[in-house]
Amino acid sequence: FVNVWPLDGGRWCECEACRALGGPTDRALDLVRRLDDEVQNARHRGALERDVVLSAAAYLETMAPPARPLPLPANDRSMVVTFFPYFRCYAHALADPACTELNRRIEAAWEGWATAPMRAYGGPVGVGEYYNVSWFKSLPLVFPHVMARDIADYHAAGARLFYYMHVPTSRWGPWRLDHLVMSEALWSPGFNVDSLVADYCARAFPGAAADMGAYYRSLESASA
Repeated sequence: FVNVWPLDGGRWCECEACRALGGPTDRALDLVRRLDDEVQNARHRGALERDVVLSAAAYLETMAPPARPLPLPANDRSMVVTFFPYFRCYAHALADPACTELNRRIEAAWEGWATAPMRAYGGPVGVGEYYNVSWFKSLPLVFPHVMARDIADYHAAGARLFYYMHVPTSRWGPWRLDHLVMSEALWSPGFNVDSLVADYCARAFPGAAADMGAYYRSLESASA
């Protein structure tokens, strides 16, 4: 699995030859498609004996869906576009129409990649979320209901790759609940969030389940 991603917030050439390739999204996908051709050629020659999946990034300048139809690889599992809903709101699920300031624009871009009937890209999609983006400063934020709703919606739209940035490697504290909700949502989209949280509090904090349930409800409200 190889990420073929441009620089984070990079600058794009505006020469005539580059403009002829289209906008940033079309250029990024053209690069991944040509790299995939070379990977497949290496496989046919016997120079490469394993499957390789190339991931393009729908992120910042390339978040908008392509304007030009993209010929998919012969092996339609050798390429995936990973969608990054950056600078989004976590007080609302991505598809919640109440979020007009931030999420509506991002949700429209996601639909253009994943579900729009006449979309230019029809290949596999994945999602890279930001439950601990750097400007959250690793604060103990929890989003159980938003996470569960979003992951179920991503799955319904066809996403089969999912991860988030940036995963703490120790001292999880309240983050244990985020990781539990995410794993359950990926395993069983549409599960009952409240039942899971109640069960977690009962198992993790015997004798203080009611207090911890109230704590997590307050923390989720504060996180929003």
